[in-house]
Amino acid sequence: MDNQIVIERTGPYVDGTETSLGGDNWGNQLVANFGPKYLEWARRGWIFTARPTAAAALVIFSTATNAPTLWNPEGSDKLVVPLFLNMHPVAVASAVHTGVVVGLKSACGNTAATGAPFPTFTNKVPTCNTPAAGKTASSKFADNVVTFTAIPTVFADLGNYQAAAGLPAISHYEFNGEFALGPGDAMSIMGQAASVNTYWMSLIFAELPLAVGGLA
Repeated sequence: MDNQIVIERTGPYVDGTETSLGGDNWGNQLVANFGPKYLEWARRGWIFTARPTAAAALVIFSTATNAPTLWNPEGSDKLVVPLFLNMHPVAVASAVHTGVVVGLKSACGNTAATGAPFPTFTNKVPTCNTPAAGKTASSKFADNVVTFTAIPTVFADLGNYQAAAGLPAISHYEFNGEFALGPGDAMSIMGQAASVNTYWMSLIFAELPLAVGGLA
């Protein structure tokens, strides 16, 4: 995050406050990096973590029932941006070689019901990564109790994979804005092949206010 340098003024500014830009004697605007990459989003209470209540297997994409799923419900007025996926092996019982993929669904509404995109969806409310902000997630997360009327479409291979020994070759993935979830969209973490090996998993994401007029 680049911040303007304003002489003799410190601390966060109130949103919408008019301020003068700092410049050098060559006429250049002065900016400075302030803190780590996501500090401003964290300060505003926009970053959350979704984590299952138990270690889960990588469910094959073609029968993706009970795949960990993050859902941005219709009417949230938020844009959900995945930031990191962390995976740690727990039980290694299979030597199957499989990749980690992301499945996407759109037009999922905001309620699980018979005949809806999600007939069942047991929500484990994501945790705000800035507790003092007092924010509650608009997003819903089902760790391993979720069913689909139509299976999510495989959107991307993450490059993480379970090697023949059953361990993940890459246990951390940083998203770089490859995709975002608008209201009604959902994403699932799935396997390219079936595996009975189980993993603890954390999906860290940001909920950003939608711009006036929507996504444009």
